[in-house]
Amino acid sequence: MIQHFIISPFSYRRPGFNKNKWPDPLNVHILEHRLKLFEIVTLASLKAQIRKDFSWVIIVDPKLPDKFRNRMHNLIKEIRNTRLHDYSPEIDENNLNWLKTYISPQTNYITTTILGCDDGLFRGFTKYIHENINALHKKNENFPMMVFACKNVVQWDFFYTENAPLGYQKPWTRKKTLTVGTGLTLCCKYPELDYSINGFGHHLIDYLFMDDSSLRKLDAEIYDDVKTKQEEVRKRVQQSSLNWDGVLNFDDSFHVISTNYPQALVLNHFGNVRYKRLFEAPDLRIAVNAKNSFPEIAIDFALATKYIQSFQRTIPLFLRFLKNSFKYNPASKPGMCFKERFNNKMKRLRSFTKGFRNLK
Repeated sequence: MIQHFIISPFSYRRPGFNKNKWPDPLNVHILEHRLKLFEIVTLASLKAQIRKDFSWVIIVDPKLPDKFRNRMHNLIKEIRNTRLHDYSPEIDENNLNWLKTYISPQTNYITTTILGCDDGLFRGFTKYIHENINALHKKNENFPMMVFACKNVVQWDFFYTENAPLGYQKPWTRKKTLTVGTGLTLCCKYPELDYSINGFGHHLIDYLFMDDSSLRKLDAEIYDDVKTKQEEVRKRVQQSSLNWDGVLNFDDSFHVISTNYPQALVLNHFGNVRYKRLFEAPDLRIAVNAKNSFPEIAIDFALATKYIQSFQRTIPLFLRFLKNSFKYNPASKPGMCFKERFNNKMKRLRSFTKGFRNLK
């Protein structure tokens, strides 16, 4: 039996949270903002999945205000096997122990997918994953591990202008990001391999399947991180009963999802820590159209039309955005002289102002 978990982190305080260094994820305005995006994209895309035998686990802060907890319960009640799971820093989400209460005794393969609460997946995503795992199982009844990655990704710059009342869409443009986190999926033989996709960062996932000669061409820090993870997998396999050496390679263990349309939607907005994506590739933007945009990804365009005007480019937003940019991402580093700090701040100010001005 294959059991598929979709894991969605929703605005919780991570270990070491410091309100003087980061925006508070439990701030009421931030929660309102993120819940709107959750309804428009994430909830809509999973409600529309063709194959519905998945479990959706939404990780929330244990101190999430009742107002928002109740609203989320009402939103997800139509999707079976969906639950809010309180985050705990004492639980290691890299393995499957924290999911054990949800795992069926008949399960021999566990699939975990990461999906941000402001991103979406194409309608056939869970169907595609399940069918490909079944095909692998027919070839090898005990295949140990497989990663599925979305490489055809579309971005939605979610801000309102008269030129584009529903914002803009554009292709994924960050070439250094080999694989995005949205839709990244890991299937493991269970209980032999106790891995969750949370234990495989999307920024390293492609490198894990490279051989040593290819890895040595990379940055030393990346090389060390990858080798540590590869060795961890090998040791875990050695402790299991699997007939496998634990060596990861692209041919046997990495599957690029193949479709003629985007498989994943990444939303760019003012509340995202990676807000700079909003400023990127303005020449590739196309105005979003409710009839033609994102054809295979379900979107609640009625809600998008209702909410997007609160995502307008305004002077107060610019000033707040700029303040937070410097507060939470300092332009200076230890050891910098005054001139270096000043030049860095001016460079960031010019870049930020130019990017914000281009949101039109």
